[in-house]
Amino acid sequence: MLRRRCTPLLCCLVWCIHGVSSFCAPWCNAWTCQDPNCGACGPDHGCKSRDSSATAAATNCANWCNMYTCTDSQCADCDKNNCGAAAVKAQQKSPPSAPTPPPHPAVPPARDLSQGESDYWAYGTSIYTNAWSSDGHPTRLRIKGVSWFGMEGPICHPGGLWHRPLEDYAAFLRKHGFNAVRIPLAADAITGLMDHPCLIIPAEHKVAARGNNPDLYGLTYLDELARFVELLGNHGILVLLDMHVVEAGKWPDGGSVDANGEAQLRAAWQLVAQRLCDPRAYWNVFAAGAALSSRDGVGAQCRRGRGTGIGTGR
Repeated sequence: MLRRRCTPLLCCLVWCIHGVSSFCAPWCNAWTCQDPNCGACGPDHGCKSRDSSATAAATNCANWCNMYTCTDSQCADCDKNNCGAAAVKAQQKSPPSAPTPPPHPAVPPARDLSQGESDYWAYGTSIYTNAWSSDGHPTRLRIKGVSWFGMEGPICHPGGLWHRPLEDYAAFLRKHGFNAVRIPLAADAITGLMDHPCLIIPAEHKVAARGNNPDLYGLTYLDELARFVELLGNHGILVLLDMHVVEAGKWPDGGSVDANGEAQLRAAWQLVAQRLCDPRAYWNVFAAGAALSSRDGVGAQCRRGRGTGIGTGR
């Protein structure tokens, strides 16, 4: 059996006989294990066995890896005992997760709804109100709303009038965190009082409409709108009034109107402003707008404290 300690000449002969990979020079140590003269070195020289070396190469953990070479690509799979790279990987902090989105705005309890005069005003890019504060302190509005169509259509009543009590729909909206409703309107139905044909409920819906919503049945268009607004207010829901069309059920091409349409819009807004301006009874009317454009702009205003309660103009 050949001895590992040998003279230079004898070492050369052993190297020639057994080949590079099976030789272990006396000067081999943990940092020279990959040298051809250290191929057969074992743990006594700080090197792994040949079998371990083959496994290490397949797993990216070279024999020479130590705690100072953990970031080297050839040491990526070394465990913490041989290198520490695995431990370093485990300790690396992952990127922070996305922040949790803010909760939906809470609907104020009924006892906190304003029993006094409500006011709405804009500051910067936000809308503020005292309507949800018992001490009159302003609150920034965060609106989560829906559009409730129907009053602008050929049968100009709130959608669902003959299917269920509108109270049920309002309670559903409040339960699911909605705090605002947009109500599209028809100008000629406002000015037509009881004479407009769109107010006639089809025969197949009359009985259901009377049974489900007796308080809304048989009213003028404007009175029905006022009652609708009150109903939503009882559930803490704000209202945006939208003068959507000049004629009920008819949408003008391009959304523009002529001089006759402008006169109709102006008269309708004046009636709405007079009817719904009361900041106590209709505290929840916080905005008004028009889906139509005219040459000169039309509108009406009612004053509520520092802000304008109902009004529009272009």
